[in-house]
Amino acid sequence: MNNKSPKFVFMLIFAITLTTMYSTNDVHATSKDAFTSTQTPGFYVAPGTGITQMDSIVASLASLRGGVPLNHKLALGVAIHTSINQIKPKSETIPDIYMDYWSVGGFAEYSMPLNDLVTVRFPLYIGYGEVQMDSDEEDYWETGLGDAGFGESNFVEIEPSVLLGFTVNEFVRLDLLS
Repeated sequence: MNNKSPKFVFMLIFAITLTTMYSTNDVHATSKDAFTSTQTPGFYVAPGTGITQMDSIVASLASLRGGVPLNHKLALGVAIHTSINQIKPKSETIPDIYMDYWSVGGFAEYSMPLNDLVTVRFPLYIGYGEVQMDSDEEDYWETGLGDAGFGESNFVEIEPSVLLGFTVNEFVRLDLLS
């Protein structure tokens, strides 16, 4: 894989993130009849991107979240995060070594609508993750020697965050993460 491929993938995912948070219903939509006023059942899917540092190297991350609104303010869901570029640690002395990262877990989210167009959301993500050292060696798939013998490191991830959402239309919301 050449150096331009991870940048292209990152930019593509970033563009998708800026334009989509697909939902089967608006989080604040209600259906009314003579007896009740309840929220229409539905779900949402939200792709995302992120940038962080691992061993002083920029790591591009992609994520996919899916959730179910329980009422006007609460939602539960699942998420997966993964690195999309090869993270080559500065402190590593063995050539052609890079790190892979992934995490999977669930989240609970509290929504606070400021008006019809802007919503502040507070998701709490709790998940299980892994960082593994891999090798660029050509013979990895043939000999199995490309993992450099480091194995993997597993961890629990707890990540509170704040999302500022701008409603584009009934089915699309643009989220900014802080």
